[in-house]
Amino acid sequence: QGLAALVSAWRTHPDLHAIGALLPLVPPCVGTEQLVFFTSTMPAVLGEIGSYIGFVLEVMPLIHAANVARRETPCDRTILYLVQVGLAALREGQELPSTRSLALDLLAQIWALYPERLHRLRINVHEALAGASSLDATTSEAEHTAAGNVMRALKNATRLAEVEVQLTALIAMARLFENFALSGDENAVEAAASLFRALGFALIENHHEIIIRVFLERTLSHLLAHHPHVAVGTLLKPLLKQAAHYGYNNCDFDFLLMLAKHGALETTHAVQLLQFLAEVCISDAMLGRTATIPLLVLVERFAAEPLVLDYLEVFAERSLARLIP
Repeated sequence: QGLAALVSAWRTHPDLHAIGALLPLVPPCVGTEQLVFFTSTMPAVLGEIGSYIGFVLEVMPLIHAANVARRETPCDRTILYLVQVGLAALREGQELPSTRSLALDLLAQIWALYPERLHRLRINVHEALAGASSLDATTSEAEHTAAGNVMRALKNATRLAEVEVQLTALIAMARLFENFALSGDENAVEAAASLFRALGFALIENHHEIIIRVFLERTLSHLLAHHPHVAVGTLLKPLLKQAAHYGYNNCDFDFLLMLAKHGALETTHAVQLLQFLAEVCISDAMLGRTATIPLLVLVERFAAEPLVLDYLEVFAERSLARLIP
């Protein structure tokens, strides 16, 4: 009854919710009965899956903070139940795009709050959502880690038709990358590398979708600016191939400039980028001057490298041959 009254107030008085006057009441009421709260009480009061997930997203940080203060953690079954709720809501054709977006946010939130637990716990994605009693941490060949399932769900969401769902997944992946990249935990660092690769391949796969492409280029530029040791070479060849096939614009050259300046760019990959930029410089009357900016950055950075010098010699000969038949 107390939760029902709180939910009613939450819906009826958004002004009180906005100033944070309602949800702080939840952790003291829940106490240590978190499994019952998430698996029985909340579904009975909230009913619809979108409302349930939305409420979990609101209260979970508060409950987590209360757990930290009491030096407690939710049981494995609670975490697995919430992950299973998110995975169930993502089944294609089952829920509205807005609900699938909420489900992605829920999965990302749980992974961010409990990364070590999700790397350890295992879950069977083929099971239908059932009661909490059917979810445990046992291991079998048919099961995978909860973190692995969340990662697959995020990757799959970047390929869906709804832009809203795609953007939600991409934003969640970028936030998780920043959350894990500076961690000292081996699993978290590995997850950060996987998330960055997934963002890079999402850029390649969505190169023909201008909205997603521009968003990803700016997001990756931000991540690279704050994480100078991330390897970028593996992105270049497929990225440049897509640019040659689908075309390019000013935003693309802003991203290529970031790659040209990035400290982890190796010489062999710098030559690949140099070749693309040089071709644009001499063959594209519209964007040729724009391409000279990252090109000159590369020339200055790698001027002492034999591979770069060899290519510049060949480039100069071919350019002069075009200009002076």
